[in-house]
Amino acid sequence: MAFPSVGSVVVRGALQNVSTLYRNESYVADEVFPLINGLNYQTKVTKYSKQPWFSNAAAFRAPGTTAKRVDWQVTTQNLDPQEVACGATVEDELFFASNQPGNLPVLPIQDTILFTSDKLDLFREVLTANSILGGTTTWADGTAGGSLPSGGAGSWLEVGASDSTTANFLKDVLTATYTIQSKTGIKPNTLLMDFNTYTQLLLNEPTLQRLKYTMGPAVVTTDLLAQMLGLKQVIVGETIKATSNENENSINTPTMSPVWDSQLNPGKGMAFLYYRPAAAGLKQPSVGYQYRVAYDGNTWRRLISYREEWNHQSVYEASEWIEIVPVLTDVGYLWTRTIA
Repeated sequence: MAFPSVGSVVVRGALQNVSTLYRNESYVADEVFPLINGLNYQTKVTKYSKQPWFSNAAAFRAPGTTAKRVDWQVTTQNLDPQEVACGATVEDELFFASNQPGNLPVLPIQDTILFTSDKLDLFREVLTANSILGGTTTWADGTAGGSLPSGGAGSWLEVGASDSTTANFLKDVLTATYTIQSKTGIKPNTLLMDFNTYTQLLLNEPTLQRLKYTMGPAVVTTDLLAQMLGLKQVIVGETIKATSNENENSINTPTMSPVWDSQLNPGKGMAFLYYRPAAAGLKQPSVGYQYRVAYDGNTWRRLISYREEWNHQSVYEASEWIEIVPVLTDVGYLWTRTIA
């Protein structure tokens, strides 16, 4: 007697506590530029002019005369935020099916809200990266779009270098620190680099030797790099984005690209040394700001939903008003092609 195969009689139900998801683990835009929470859709940042504050303009006063007069000036930089929005639909059929026993463990409304919010986070990350890596800003290095390392393209990767080898990574960061300080009187406190540059620094022998002599055997971490360089923080940009169009053939195999990477030399590495205040405030330097506008006084990101009855679906939309701009470009120093 023939028995039916097991596969033909077993009804497969979806695991209710297991699913998979690709998603960026971190966004660093809020760590790169301080946030300003505002109420005006058009506003400006007050900028004290540099020269008067460094001018040695005081002088001896002769008896019976007035003090030498000096002037200080201010300029402004406009902030013009725009609304960024992203919406996605939940069809009635999907919503009803998600509540059936044994259905796929999908939460249509919650997942859609998470998805649209993540799109705004990614957009803000890309906008922040573009404001640094766009190739049009001249930073403290004096070159629009950034400079090559002093040892040439790729010289931050020094695998197996001897102790006598010039440590280009260390030398470049310290030289850039002096460049910024000599132009502004301010020492940078933050180093941002792309994930590829950071992972390659794990092989940088001069860096490993420096850490070994000062801290004992250690794995290179952002905290150790910051301590070694005398910085407050080292930030690693890990975000990636899909650059291929969504279609049936590539939806699970898209072409990916790092967000924190040189637009002029993709895949070659980047680093950005700069000064970042703990928070926006009066009379303090900052390489750039993120300015966002509240919808009702305290809601910076709006989540709304509405029905499209004719399509038998609901729409869930996330939006925010944002402007991300460099402000004091001479307190930042950009390198490109750090590792290739």
